[in-house]
Amino acid sequence: MSNKIPYSKEGSKWRKWDLHIHTPFSYHYNYRGEDAFDKLIEQINNSDVEVFAITDYFTIEGYKELIKKKDKIKKIILPGIELRLSDSILPSRYKNVSSSTTDRPVNVQIIFDNDEGLLSKIEEFVFSLEFEDFNGHENSLAKANIIELGKQINSSLCDEEAYKEGCKQIRISKSLVENKLKEKGVKDKALIILPYEKYGGIDAIDPDNDSLIKSHLTKMADIIESSRDEQIKFFLGQSKKLPFRLPDNSENEKFKTYIGKPKPCINCSDSHSPDTVGKFSNNKICWIKSDPTFEGLKQIVYEPEERVLIDDKEPEILRRVVENKTKFISLLKINQVDKYDENKGKWFKDIKIPLNPGLVAIIGNKGNGKSAITDILGLCGNSHLYKDFSFLRKDKFLKDDLAKNFVAEIQWESGESVGKNLGDSTDTKSPERVRYIPQNFFERLTNDLESYDFEKTLEDVVFSHLPDEWKLGKNSFEELFRYKKQIKDKEIEEILKEIKVLNQQIIELEKKIYPDYETSIRQKLEIRKKELEEHEKNKPKEIPDPHKDESLDKKRKELLEEINLLNEELEKKRQEIKTAKENLKRISIEIQDLEVIKADLQRYDTEIKNYIEQNKDKFSNYGLNIN
Repeated sequence: MSNKIPYSKEGSKWRKWDLHIHTPFSYHYNYRGEDAFDKLIEQINNSDVEVFAITDYFTIEGYKELIKKKDKIKKIILPGIELRLSDSILPSRYKNVSSSTTDRPVNVQIIFDNDEGLLSKIEEFVFSLEFEDFNGHENSLAKANIIELGKQINSSLCDEEAYKEGCKQIRISKSLVENKLKEKGVKDKALIILPYEKYGGIDAIDPDNDSLIKSHLTKMADIIESSRDEQIKFFLGQSKKLPFRLPDNSENEKFKTYIGKPKPCINCSDSHSPDTVGKFSNNKICWIKSDPTFEGLKQIVYEPEERVLIDDKEPEILRRVVENKTKFISLLKINQVDKYDENKGKWFKDIKIPLNPGLVAIIGNKGNGKSAITDILGLCGNSHLYKDFSFLRKDKFLKDDLAKNFVAEIQWESGESVGKNLGDSTDTKSPERVRYIPQNFFERLTNDLESYDFEKTLEDVVFSHLPDEWKLGKNSFEELFRYKKQIKDKEIEEILKEIKVLNQQIIELEKKIYPDYETSIRQKLEIRKKELEEHEKNKPKEIPDPHKDESLDKKRKELLEEINLLNEELEKKRQEIKTAKENLKRISIEIQDLEVIKADLQRYDTEIKNYIEQNKDKFSNYGLNIN
């Protein structure tokens, strides 16, 4: 173990951090065998957590013991301490706390920089903290004072048991902690962690009656220990559900007044035995994106949302790397060829540049080698835009065969390596492994935004970022676009047919809303009225009923009866003719509808047959018998 780890050359990476573990020097550690530290070190080394913080109660002796064995430790260890504050709340002021509880102290952990030169200052800080004993005397956190406190409760206790009893009683003032951090010169090398729903956390503090105390404690902290999604969002300022009773002003003002600024949340194991080291509560792993150093940890205070993830799954970028190892470059190496005597300059020699999977930009002043690195990556990745390279050009590094004296190699996360002589060119007949847009090419594109090259380049970039399952087996953006368009065109065609029918209905209805239509109806009604009047005027004269005329003879009566029968028969025939005409009209309409349906079915039949013929290879591939 190195006490001071250099910054990672590949930049910030996502790692697992466990910033709250105890050693046998904590009074309620659960394993105290002679091999306790060896077992602890073994568990630390076997864990996939890369950074730990030792947070024993009231002492850093556990951390110092580990430092003695640092050659055996493969991980990063930060010093820390856990304290109980005297700013306690009576049980009646706590939610869901039994009345038998004497008080509920709030715990905090303080993590320090692991610079060896700082250790003596950390010890000074620890011993400057004082607690009040039963006689009203102020005492430092020296072990002898803690034992004495335990014996004030029970004088018959041995030193070990008295130490445990004393630790249970110790409370330290919040203001004293803050003042001593400043006074001993370690404030800038310390981070305060405040538990929320964890043991000794502030979750149980009544927000109705003690919101001010809760606010003061929260402002004291740099980091909150919580694995709850709602608390993580709240302390990032993303939730309006506040666990405080706040005044009626804007949400931003409430947050600023009572919390201070957004704070990162972490989750820890709070391990009290070797077998629980690195075992996070609720299986919510604490991922931090930074260098594995105290300075790296401080970055989460400034960028709490971007640099911390509490989840049972790894960060997305790590999943992408695991699933696409052939698409992420892990290392770039540049060196001189054998027997090069540097007569044309040293240029590159034993250069190794590890690359971060989250790399998005290379920055630097002009002439610092940005184009050299990107061109070399493009060369090894077989970029098809070789003619647009700005460093590997005939009028620059390729001039006088200078480039032939150097070789480069890229290593992929899969372990595969690809090497190139810097005097080589790329092969446009082979696929690109790196999508590289040289500055010259970009400038040429942006000078003519309407050009086909610009549009084609954007399409290629978009297509390259699509998941494979979205590409539907197509080889380019254009192929995928045509395939998708074909489907949409058919949908549009059907919609247009429906629109045409609706438009015709709308036209017919719109005709009826114009005054001309109403006038036409009224005129027709007037004509019908006049026809009715004329019909009434020409009404036949009433013929007397012959049956009532006694002057008619019997023969005449018989003739009249025969005529009436004939008239009745004629009326029946007229009704039959009328019914037959109506049936004929209905049948004609039905025949026409059936003709339309027949024509539609014939058209659809033709379309289906054509579709089957055009896609018979697809049906065959999937074993579909459409016929």
